[in-house]
Amino acid sequence: MEQTPTNSIFELEINEEGKSQLRGIAQWGYVNALVSIISLGISIVTSVMLVSRLGENDTSLLASTVISTLLIVIVSLLLNLTLMAAANNIKKGLAGSDQGTFNVGLGKLTTYFRILGILTIIGLVILFLAIVIGLLAGASQGFK
Repeated sequence: MEQTPTNSIFELEINEEGKSQLRGIAQWGYVNALVSIISLGISIVTSVMLVSRLGENDTSLLASTVISTLLIVIVSLLLNLTLMAAANNIKKGLAGSDQGTFNVGLGKLTTYFRILGILTIIGLVILFLAIVIGLLAGASQGFK
């Protein structure tokens, strides 16, 4: 039985140009995560101001605002902290030539894109259902 050699074609060595590109990816990932977290803070302040203006008469609007804000905060923090950790680990791994730290960063980047992909699919399904419901509601108006 043949054993596969330990040096496969998938073991890549990153040259200086590749390292430079990866540093750029990590830098922009960090900037995007930081800006998104700041934007999230502004959104929280805006939501708090909205909730404070709502009276007790608008309990359903108040509840939906609080619940949607909490959901957005949780998802956004999860995504952006994952992206920030990925960027930091990639930068540290490249700076110190530490393969383990670099791999952790790539793993976190993979997790970030998986979460983003799942959220995109969920959003598309919700959009599709909203369009179908809207079309059905519009069609039912014609049958009156």
